[in-house]
Amino acid sequence: MNPHLEKLVRALGRERREPLSAIAGKVLSNTHAIACARLYLRGCDALGARARCFGRPHLENHGHLVIGDDFATSSSFGTVLLATSPTGRIVFGNGVTINYGSAITAASNVWLGNRVMVGPYCVVADTEAPLVDDEQAMPIEIGDDVWLAGRVIVRPGSRIGAGAVIGAGSVVDGVIPPMAIASGAPARVLRVRRASEAPPRPADSNVTSIEAARARMPSARSGSANL
Repeated sequence: MNPHLEKLVRALGRERREPLSAIAGKVLSNTHAIACARLYLRGCDALGARARCFGRPHLENHGHLVIGDDFATSSSFGTVLLATSPTGRIVFGNGVTINYGSAITAASNVWLGNRVMVGPYCVVADTEAPLVDDEQAMPIEIGDDVWLAGRVIVRPGSRIGAGAVIGAGSVVDGVIPPMAIASGAPARVLRVRRASEAPPRPADSNVTSIEAARARMPSARSGSANL
């Protein structure tokens, strides 16, 4: 079976209790988002399969920008910025999710592993002033399955280990070990999770939940819900 079709069938199975009209709306929304991604992200050097854009991100690729499979981003409530300088390189693994209002900029190297989830209004920049092309740029590495809650700042030179969770409003400046739960400014490790322990999922870091919330908001013109 086609991977995209298989994924859609699994998703529909999870939503089988919802009205058919709601399921159809989700299918149409995701189909439109896939089509938009090919247009909005055409400035990337490489774009994987099944990318989705809910709203238009701002893309400035003067260096190198690679996005893996199953990428998703929402600019519904604030534009997402993805930008590289002539010496900058951004690489996203598969399944990366970036929520509204967030900015990821590189003058050297910014690397996000597989299934990284970036909450709203986060900043990941490898220079103190974004896109300043000078010797102060320090690479950033974010491992697989990392979750950043809302308004997290990841400063130049930081490394976040696989499976780590960063609390809302935190400032990461340095190294966060794998599987750690960290919070604060600067972020400090509160504890380290066991491999078998499910991580606390940031409530605002999922694009699908953001789009569902937007669909329930009253229409500015009619006052009725957008279904």
